[in-house]
Amino acid sequence: QVGQRHPFLVSLAGTLRHRGLVAEEIRDMLLVVNKRRCEPALPEDVISEIARVIGRYPPGEPAYKAHHSRKVKAIQWEVTG
Repeated sequence: QVGQRHPFLVSLAGTLRHRGLVAEEIRDMLLVVNKRRCEPALPEDVISEIARVIGRYPPGEPAYKAHHSRKVKAIQWEVTG
């Protein structure tokens, strides 16, 4: 469904990264799922960007947790200098 495609693919990308896939592998998987399950399919450049961004996170750690951890550390540094 329109409006659910992007969050669905981001979630799937996070799961794939958590399991150790690299950005290129994530992209390949997302392209297949996007073509088969998303109506209408998202543009390929959007899929590539999702894979690139999610691929930056460490494997084995959910993306939201990694982001939150970095944000907390940045705030702590700002406070303690």
